[in-house]
Amino acid sequence: MNPSQARTTDVAANCFFNGLYRESRLASIVAVGEDRFLTIPIGSNSDIRVKVLRMSKTGMNCYSSTIVRGDSEGKWWEFITFERAVECIVSNAELVGDISASQKSAFLDAVMESHRNTWVALDRYGHHQDDKMWQFLEAEQSLFIGHSMHPAPKSRSNLSVELSQQLSPELKASFCLRWFAASDDIMVGDSAGTESWQDYLLKLRQSDSSLPDEIHEYDHHQGWNVFPMHPWQAEQMLALSNIQAHVKSGQLVDLGFAGQSWSATSSTRALFNPDSPFMLKYSLSVKLTNSIRLLSEKEVKRGVALASICEHLTPSQNELISHELRILQEPAYMGLVDGDGLIIDESLLTIRENPFRASLECAHRSQAVLATLCQQTPYSSDSSVLSSMIHTQSKRKKVSPESVALEWFERFCDKVVLPIFTLQSQLGIVLLAHQQNIVVEMEEGLPTQSYFRDCQGVGLTKLAFSLFPHLGSPTETDNYWNDDKVNRYFPYYLIINSAYGVIASLSSLVDEDQLFMILRLRLLALYESNPADHECLKYVLTSPNLCCKGNFFCYLHGLNENSIPDPSIIYFDLNNPLVETQE
Repeated sequence: MNPSQARTTDVAANCFFNGLYRESRLASIVAVGEDRFLTIPIGSNSDIRVKVLRMSKTGMNCYSSTIVRGDSEGKWWEFITFERAVECIVSNAELVGDISASQKSAFLDAVMESHRNTWVALDRYGHHQDDKMWQFLEAEQSLFIGHSMHPAPKSRSNLSVELSQQLSPELKASFCLRWFAASDDIMVGDSAGTESWQDYLLKLRQSDSSLPDEIHEYDHHQGWNVFPMHPWQAEQMLALSNIQAHVKSGQLVDLGFAGQSWSATSSTRALFNPDSPFMLKYSLSVKLTNSIRLLSEKEVKRGVALASICEHLTPSQNELISHELRILQEPAYMGLVDGDGLIIDESLLTIRENPFRASLECAHRSQAVLATLCQQTPYSSDSSVLSSMIHTQSKRKKVSPESVALEWFERFCDKVVLPIFTLQSQLGIVLLAHQQNIVVEMEEGLPTQSYFRDCQGVGLTKLAFSLFPHLGSPTETDNYWNDDKVNRYFPYYLIINSAYGVIASLSSLVDEDQLFMILRLRLLALYESNPADHECLKYVLTSPNLCCKGNFFCYLHGLNENSIPDPSIIYFDLNNPLVETQE
């Protein structure tokens, strides 16, 4: 490894430490002379200490790779590995609570698996990310670190090392789909607009000229539907007894692997082909971060409902989102049913529109998922991929990095934060816009437009039901959100996860307080424009604390956030710097 490729920080360990620091009152930053250390008590009057290289008000700090353990009075110290540090931390019940030996073992295994997966990908592909004209897939497959406030963001609990490497986007996973034919009796779906879900499948097949005649022959067979499956998920599906019954009866026919190659995007379960008019999002029977990634019928219906809303927008309503923000619609879904007519979650497939086709690429435009831009850089002194990119732009434009960073953040507020908050406050559409659900389009390195994806993460307030009567009654939908629910979840995703993530990423270039003030003034202007629903804006601008998801302890205790009866139990109050900025 040459000197330019030397590691400056352990970015995988930083995710673990920052998650613990944000959520535990016992973990603290302590000044020792001119240095600051993250200090974590581990019992018996001893601590773990990690030097802070860069500190952020958001809690997304950067640490030295050197970890020491010693007594609280500083009389003795020893260097320890990251794995040993995690072992000491989970052994302190005062710090992590009362957890079983099996929970400790599973947590430690997952943390170290994530750490290993991160560095395997980084050492192979993670160098020189700063001087790029990002295109969609390249950025999707460059999310090497994952959630910056999670103890094991790159853990894939039930995949072998070999399978993980075959399917992981950061390892450039690419594969053919596995095709099936199913009789009408065992397959259902729905769509928005005038086109049926079968029409979308037909368009998908017609867009791939490399599919064999055997697959196209079913287009002429009434009563049959041909659909593709994620190759790994197909194996999981075929292991189910109700699926095996369909195969035995002849109602489900395995047509094998065929067609063009598809690539895994940053979510792992959503697939991309540069020549297809659609992206494909599947159930995936694997635990990624806090949940098993199975779609459900109620979730896929949200995509159809949102597409239906967008079809009913008036010109003035459409104006609210047409320029800065584009929602990647998920207008159709399909899946197999069991003998009782109930959808088999493991078989679900959602069709998502694809505006990033090769035929639509423009030489002076680039697109990157926000999470890739915000991730820390392990091989340079810059705090993030974004700050490295801004240094490159600064040299090219012959202006200061600070001025480019300020302009980038102002554009980010105007093209991402405000349009999404406007949808909530003016139309009652709540987009759970965390870093991995936002794609930023840039020209000459500056944001010009944003894309929101993942329509299963959408809520509707009473305002939406009043504006769009075709939705029916709020009591008849699972994703009606009252004010309390909006305040709890929406600011976490858009403000804490996304906007604060950008602020932390720019912290090496510009004073964070300047960025918090820019964000506050933008939100205040929206509030003072007297939107139809200003309650959440008021909450973000005046509440001393915002609700924040506790990823560390959620994962530690093995909770599946998609299935626990009350997801609010994994949220806690986090200090709100936007109010501090005002003071």
